[in-house]
Amino acid sequence: MKFTKIAAGLMAVSMMAAVTSQVAFAADSVTLEAEKVTAAQGEDFKLTVNLNSVPATGVSAVEFAVTYDASVITIKDVAAGSVVNTDSDGFDDVSVFKADYSEAGKITVSYGTIGDKWIAADGAFLTITGTASGAEGSSTDVSIVPMGRPLYDGATDTIDAIYVGAVSADGTVTNYDVKANAGSVTIGDGSSDPKPTAGKKGDANEDGEVDISDVVLMNRVYVGVDKVTEQGLANADIDGSGKIELADSMNVLRYLVHLIDNLDNISE
Repeated sequence: MKFTKIAAGLMAVSMMAAVTSQVAFAADSVTLEAEKVTAAQGEDFKLTVNLNSVPATGVSAVEFAVTYDASVITIKDVAAGSVVNTDSDGFDDVSVFKADYSEAGKITVSYGTIGDKWIAADGAFLTITGTASGAEGSSTDVSIVPMGRPLYDGATDTIDAIYVGAVSADGTVTNYDVKANAGSVTIGDGSSDPKPTAGKKGDANEDGEVDISDVVLMNRVYVGVDKVTEQGLANADIDGSGKIELADSMNVLRYLVHLIDNLDNISE
């Protein structure tokens, strides 16, 4: 039964890669974005890959790989993030997240569901735990790339795209355009904490949601009657100016009323 459930859960991914007659290429775009973190030599680190700009139709299948320099970091674990719901008891509602990091320098990642456990919101898709095993001052990009596996057993064609999409009950496959933003791990001396990078854009109060309470808090910070943590600042600094301004809260408000689709790539 375990094998059957895994096969069924990953069927959505296989369909996205192999089905051509019923594929609908959506105008929607999603973003996979890895964090940039710093860790002292010999110490553990955690790095999150976030899935952002999730369309209203949701996501039921994901497939990609993560590459890194194995001489700089050693991977210890890869776990499903907060937006991935793998709790399911019955076959008809199975949801499977798989990550394989047995090959040094590469992590392969698949997620698929044939039930109703679709990803419906932005947030952490996976968390990588590892050790900063390289020399002090070294660094590695953590890149999001196509998996590169055979299209099917025995095929010479390989998976040459990052897949994020939806497979409907009638078998129609929708592939979203994917923007992949690399992260990094830098090995420091541990003398100072790294500056946080944005986790969930707009989440000033770090409650995992972006809503009007974040706008209120950002405005209070702007007028000097409240404060946010360093992580809250990184989340709320929408335009990358280094501080919270009215433009940042206005951008979040525009996002909430659907005047803009996402909060990524907004500059001063």
